[in-house]
Amino acid sequence: MSAKAWSLVSGDILATDKLEPFVGKKAIIVDDDDFIREALRQILRQKKLNIVSEVSRGERLLDFLRMQKVDYVFLDVKMPGMSGLEVLETMREEGMTPKVVIISGSATKEVVQSALALGAVGFVAKPFNPAAVFKVLDRISDAERTKASQ
Repeated sequence: MSAKAWSLVSGDILATDKLEPFVGKKAIIVDDDDFIREALRQILRQKKLNIVSEVSRGERLLDFLRMQKVDYVFLDVKMPGMSGLEVLETMREEGMTPKVVIISGSATKEVVQSALALGAVGFVAKPFNPAAVFKVLDRISDAERTKASQ
């Protein structure tokens, strides 16, 4: 019997989606640096996120999101064209609601505060390691579980 089936039979809350909360969730990575996109892709796949696309510019993200929904956006701040904060602001103005994690080498207090004010759910400073990304993802997962149980 699978863990999820056993959970249903036993009435236990511990189900597969609680152990692997990102399974089946769609994400897009937005960064103008190929190396960062590759590193982040490998890290996110360890958490079972489905990386549906990667783009190097904010404008391309907006075009993508106008056609397809995703659960998570991993968004750089400094890119050619629109900044990540401008992109995030446009997303919110257009009613786009994926959870946004900012990935940036510009981890100033002002940038972090602006990102959070625009609705970002997490911030990872560059250079990053897998543990830093996992920590943010675990916080997001914990917050979603808490919200769902209320």
